Amino acid sequence: YDEGKVEAVVEKLGIRAKIVYVGQKAHTSQLWTAYKKRSSSLVYSYYPNTNQYGISILNLPRAVIDPQLDFKPQQLRKLVWPGLANNRGADAVEFAKNFDLLLSDQSELSRLYDLFED
Repeated sequence: YDEGKVEAVVEKLGIRAKIVYVGQKAHTSQLWTAYKKRSSSLVYSYYPNTNQYGISILNLPRAVIDPQLDFKPQQLRKLVWPGLANNRGADAVEFAKNFDLLLSDQSELSRLYDLFED
């Protein structure tokens, strides 16, 4: 999904950088290595705020990027099969109608993810 988009943002920012796409294990390892060496790393990640060797990603310095150059915010969309209510799923339909996930809720979920390492 991001391939090409990340490169475009880096190019707009005028940063000479090598871009690599890695999984969570390599991401954690590379981030920790950069942290230990006190070297720079620009990270774009979908992973929750997991603790990396006991260091919360939220405690790392943040890059300030002009919103016109950055990715547009993505919206979470709820999809529910209309036939669910007729197939013993009325509770699930009601849950979907009432479910709302705020940014503060996402932060709390990330904190709990860290706490329980789940």
